[in-house]
Amino acid sequence: MSTTTNPRGPATAPARGKTFATCEQCGVQFRIPPSRVGKRRFCGLACTNAWKSLQLSGGGAPWWKPKIAVACAVCGTVREVLPSLVATGKGRFCSPECGNAGGVRHRAAPVPCHECGEPVRRRKGRHRRRRFCSKPCYLAALSRAMSGANNPAFKGQEVDCEQCGKCLVRAPHRLRCDRTFCDLKCYATWQSENVTGEAHHLWRGGIIHDYGPSWRIQRKRALERDGYCCVACGKTREQIGRNPDVHHKVPFRDFSFNRDDPERRDLHKLANRLSNLVSLCRSCHAKAEWGGIDLSTHEAHAHQKDDGKKP
Repeated sequence: MSTTTNPRGPATAPARGKTFATCEQCGVQFRIPPSRVGKRRFCGLACTNAWKSLQLSGGGAPWWKPKIAVACAVCGTVREVLPSLVATGKGRFCSPECGNAGGVRHRAAPVPCHECGEPVRRRKGRHRRRRFCSKPCYLAALSRAMSGANNPAFKGQEVDCEQCGKCLVRAPHRLRCDRTFCDLKCYATWQSENVTGEAHHLWRGGIIHDYGPSWRIQRKRALERDGYCCVACGKTREQIGRNPDVHHKVPFRDFSFNRDDPERRDLHKLANRLSNLVSLCRSCHAKAEWGGIDLSTHEAHAHQKDDGKKP
């Protein structure tokens, strides 16, 4: 065995109260107390493990015994078994099936999974318990068995759908609203029948069809001033697929225009002035109607491009 140099430096005189020993694996000298002489054989754990892997593997181990060829007591298949199993009376069968056929019931017969139907092997003593082939199957069955009224902690109440009248069971935290619906379709149908016109909280008097005689020419001037583009997002007429909408910053209905009233028949000129008009795409127009877009920055821009002509 070759001798290597001690990584800690050349071995000089041992420290006080210690002596030298030689590692049986690498040959390096190391210091140990006199009481450990003959007991400690290696310089470290790495050398200990290396020596064990070489000397105590396979037939090199003093306790190692070769396997014995044993024939299965049922089917006669020959296989190698550890001597320790033969000494204790085990290893007589090649498989659980042969063990069951030979009278040894160490495993219960396979049963189908209660969730997916796959065969499941169960240990002895657990044949009366519910078994599943995997944890996902167990959780799926548990979720179905413990949901709704099957859960002992469930405190549901029976209510009727506001639209179709179907009886529903809802938890208390879902009954905070005055009305209950079985699904989104029933809710949409009820809303389209009951929350329209003056019953809607955003009702402002309906659609205005008459914007006065100056509307057409002022609308064209506003589009030409803004270059047929949305002033909020910058989309062009080609990107929108049609001309942008022309939006009144101050709503037209606030001017109380009326063709039949001599005192209010000319108010359309004030409502349709270019400084009160702005070009918007359909999406930005919907946002501007409910205050979702700030058009104050466009006001100065509109005054600069206003030609000052009155309709």
